[in-house]
Amino acid sequence: MRERVASFLAFRTIPTTVAFVLFYSALFLTLFFTDDVTTIPEASQQGSISLDDAYEDLHHIGSFPHPYNTHQNEVVRDYLLNRVSEIARKSDFIHVSDDRTSNITFTLAVNTNNTRYGSYFEGLNVITKIDGTNPNLPGVLFNAHFDSVPTSPGATDDGIGTVTLIQLIEHFAKNRPKRTVIFNNNNGEEEGLNGAASFLEHPWSRLVDTFLNVDSGGVGGRPFLLRTSSTRLAKVFSKTPHPHGLIATADAFNRGIVKSASDYTVFAMGGLAGIDYTTYRKRSKYHVMGDSIPNFDKASLWQMMESSVQIAEGLANDEEPSSRDAELPVYFDIFGETFVVTSLHTFYVINILLLIMGPMLVGGLSHVARQKGKLCWTGGGWGRAPLAFIVSTAVTLIFGKLYARGKPFAAYSASFSVFASFLALSFLCYSITLGSFRPAPQQRSVAFLEGFIFWWILLLADTVLIGNAEVGGFCFFTFFYAGNLAAVILGLLEHLELPVSLLRKAHHKLINDFVDDEQAEHSDESTPLLGQGGLSLKRDVDEDQQVGQWLMQFLLSVPFPVILVSQLAIVFIHSLSQTGTDSETPGTVYMGSAIFATLIFMPTMPFMHKIHRKVTIVAAVIFTCTTLYNFLTFPFSQAEPFRVFYQQKIDLDTGVNEVTLTGVEPWISRYIMPELPSSWDKDAQLSCDKIDADFRALLPYCSWRGLPPSVAPGNTSSWVSVDATKSGPGMATISIYSPTSRGCRLYFDHDTPVMSMNVRGGSGRTLPGFSLPEAGLWEARLWSRTWNRTFEVDVTWADVEKPLKGRASCLWHERVGVPAFDEVMAYVPNWVLVSTRGAGLLEGSKEFEIR
Repeated sequence: MRERVASFLAFRTIPTTVAFVLFYSALFLTLFFTDDVTTIPEASQQGSISLDDAYEDLHHIGSFPHPYNTHQNEVVRDYLLNRVSEIARKSDFIHVSDDRTSNITFTLAVNTNNTRYGSYFEGLNVITKIDGTNPNLPGVLFNAHFDSVPTSPGATDDGIGTVTLIQLIEHFAKNRPKRTVIFNNNNGEEEGLNGAASFLEHPWSRLVDTFLNVDSGGVGGRPFLLRTSSTRLAKVFSKTPHPHGLIATADAFNRGIVKSASDYTVFAMGGLAGIDYTTYRKRSKYHVMGDSIPNFDKASLWQMMESSVQIAEGLANDEEPSSRDAELPVYFDIFGETFVVTSLHTFYVINILLLIMGPMLVGGLSHVARQKGKLCWTGGGWGRAPLAFIVSTAVTLIFGKLYARGKPFAAYSASFSVFASFLALSFLCYSITLGSFRPAPQQRSVAFLEGFIFWWILLLADTVLIGNAEVGGFCFFTFFYAGNLAAVILGLLEHLELPVSLLRKAHHKLINDFVDDEQAEHSDESTPLLGQGGLSLKRDVDEDQQVGQWLMQFLLSVPFPVILVSQLAIVFIHSLSQTGTDSETPGTVYMGSAIFATLIFMPTMPFMHKIHRKVTIVAAVIFTCTTLYNFLTFPFSQAEPFRVFYQQKIDLDTGVNEVTLTGVEPWISRYIMPELPSSWDKDAQLSCDKIDADFRALLPYCSWRGLPPSVAPGNTSSWVSVDATKSGPGMATISIYSPTSRGCRLYFDHDTPVMSMNVRGGSGRTLPGFSLPEAGLWEARLWSRTWNRTFEVDVTWADVEKPLKGRASCLWHERVGVPAFDEVMAYVPNWVLVSTRGAGLLEGSKEFEIR
């Protein structure tokens, strides 16, 4: 029996293959089943919040598009105001502010193409305050925006956040918190984070020092901790029932890799510490009509509500005198059930200790083993693991380039089929490369030692990044290194148990040949493998006969780091697989998938030469089938639609209107434009050979003279009126008016930027920390809370010898009155959905000049 157990646990082909297959099968199955939202409990088990009530609220909020500059926005706002006022009437410690007084002038300098603009915004937030039982403690802000873009009902963005805030108000009305809590249902996020900025001018903003922002960057799926500003807040988040988050996403925002912003950005710039909690999947239905209640995932809403209540409880009932915490965090979840949090400084110290202690331990044990005559490494097997890693990395990256060029949108609807092809290819590269050599004595130990050197170098680079740039996203390097280090130490301890006599014989023999693995498994212990002097390297020095230790090394070096990097890969794929239509380089998702696939199998290199050939055959079949499927399948569907970006501009001086569809070619010119009747006439002047320099990452666009709008009584040319009057050298007043728009803009020639702007009737104050750019403004964005508003803007410019030239425009966000948009919506293929390009569906402008 002992011999049978020893045979089963020995480092041979069958036991190693079983361990390999069991672990990776369990990993991928676990990822599959845990990478989803949780089950909705019965209504009686939902505690102080109600999914049914939230879902009913959502029908009032997210049924129709409701941008700030629409009348439907007022309908939604009135509903919210009545809803929270009804809750407030039941308690004397709940107060509601119908904010119609806040107005701000500011510039939000984030990672966008143009920060040389100034915004004037008149707030229309609905703010609720619940007095805490301890007024000496700083308050907590809970924020969501209720406006949508003109091309989406906004059921998820941000209906999910808005109804969550209502449920939080219901919760704290029944469970009064220790801290004062403020709920900011803000209006105007989609047009430049205006609602969050206007809240900073509200008196209640001075009561808070911490916030939770609930938003959406996708449609459905597991809510995700996008970023947080401190270790303390990350620990609060860790108490949620199903925590999901990775520090790498916070680094992507902080380092400018992700060039977008949310209300979190405004509050963080305003000096508050916070949590950004969001959905991030199904990007193809983001900001389009697919973000609707029929496509809505109630389980996603429940998980957002359930987690938000836990976060809110942790923040609102914290009795520490201050919520501020300067320690940056490192955090990650494990299968959405466990959340690991530590400070970045702690991780930095751990890395330094590992960098110092690792070489000392390995070097010390190696020296002791050599001094005792027990270091039995031969000259064989060196360099194989690095070669396999280089081959796997190079081949998968080249394959990623082929995807990016030959089938750039394969990952759009088949992201995990694409990733499976990368995983299979990576395994094939490792298996074939390492299987091309005859197994050498101590090959596993040699591979571990080479891996130790490799991960020590990467850990050093990670530690430098933490120290110099406060980047914690490569924390998985620490676990790869630690696991490999533990395996190397275990191997060295094994050497110390070898008999000295064995080494003396080995030192006097030149080992030129080794029996391959198949022959070894059919030999018994009496077979003279080298046949000289009684030395049997296969039995005494090689690792075939080792019982149990290889399995301990496998468990130390493979599972945990592979789980971490696999989860990071899943988040990466969900985040980027459908951003190809948003201007992201399609190759990013393939290059990332190639690197992750290489890392997922890298820790198994010391064991790879023992994996059965049948596993390699299975991998080859998976690679072939998935690759053929990915390259032959049409990438878009109604479930995973292609997104195109619409805008219409009309020159109200000449009457010329231009409709543009911005997006990835050749899809627009080949599949969409031939379906639009207004573009068929040669007078339409259809053009599809330009780059949209004002939109994101320079996507191409098609333009043509589309159907004229009908957005004002009588002649459309009277929709916008502008008057510019010089009031002194380098000083002027520009008046702009539209009877049917609450949003207008002033564009100035870049040769004569405006150095200051002041909207008459406003407070005249610039939001602290959001000052106008010193180099001057190229654009002024103006937002009114009322209709029929005339904006009177006082401006100055530096070069008084030059005239001030520019355009004044107003925006239209309603679908009614824009037949060109209706035409596009009616005739695009059923695998296409339309999003807004930027400043409304329609922008009408007139020129002005001040001499």
